This record gives sequence, structure tokens and C-alpha cells, in this order.
Amino acid sequence: MAGTKYPENERSFRQTLSFRKPTRRGFFVDIDSVNERVIVRFDPSSVSEELAGWKNTLPEHYDEDYVPYWGFKDLYHKAGVKLGNCFYALADVKDDNGEYFCRYSEIIQLQGFSLDRFLRAISRGDILIDFDARTSHNHGTKFRTRPNAIPKLYEIATNI
Repeated sequence: MAGTKYPENERSFRQTLSFRKPTRRGFFVDIDSVNERVIVRFDPSSVSEELAGWKNTLPEHYDEDYVPYWGFKDLYHKAGVKLGNCFYALADVKDDNGEYFCRYSEIIQLQGFSLDRFLRAISRGDILIDFDARTSHNHGTKFRTRPNAIPKLYEIATNI
């Protein structure tokens, strides 16, 4: 909150973007297969009426030549390092007066992270992109996967 926790001049950009579904501020994710990019797009006509004041502060011209993007190869290498082969565990959690207990109900061995499957998950809305940036403290950008979609990102998913 500006003026209390953060200085008066603090600016913030927090958005969760999904595939071709604009946020209230008009931002969304698109896939450019020709140039092999996942792109952040802006559609001024999609800005909600209650944000008209904000929209009026924007430049009149939006240059499509300058859009944020991630190259397919960069995404594959970054995700592949972290997600190449792994295990996915589902657990039931019980809180017994502040003491937590877990019971694993399913464990899946995941092999062969797939860029094509990753891109399909974005286009299905199973992967969202979160921006959390502030003037003085940037929490960065995150690709957030819906839990039930994680096994679909792999060539092989084996129940253990």
C-alpha cells in the first residue's frame, strides 16, 4: 500500500495472463509459432470501463514491434533444467490441532518434458503467466501450472 508500507511513488504491475483472454487491463498471452515465441500482447479495446482513467494515461500508439516475449528454445531449456524428469505426488493433508499429517494418495514418475505439450497447455489455459513487479522490489515473472495439468507436460507419466 503506497504511503504506509511502500513509498508514495511506488508503482506496481501485477497481472495473471492467460491465452487470448485479456485481463481487465487488456493484457493477454499469445503464441507466435512462426517466430517461435510466447508473446505478451496488449489490446487497448479490452480495457474495462472502470479503468478508463488508467487507459487515458497510456500513449495513443501501441507499437506491436516492441512486445515482451519468451523464445520457445529459451523456455524449453529453462523449464527442462528444472522439470526434465521428476515425480509428482498428490497428498491428502489433515490438520490435527496445528499438527499436519500427509497421506500420499498418488505418485507419478514424469519423464520427457515436452515443449509441444507445454505450449498446448498454455493454449488450453492450463499454464498462466504471473507478473509481480514493483518499483523497488520485483518478484519477477512466473509460469503457473494448474496442478492437474502437470503430468500432461511429459511424454511419459507412470503411476508408482
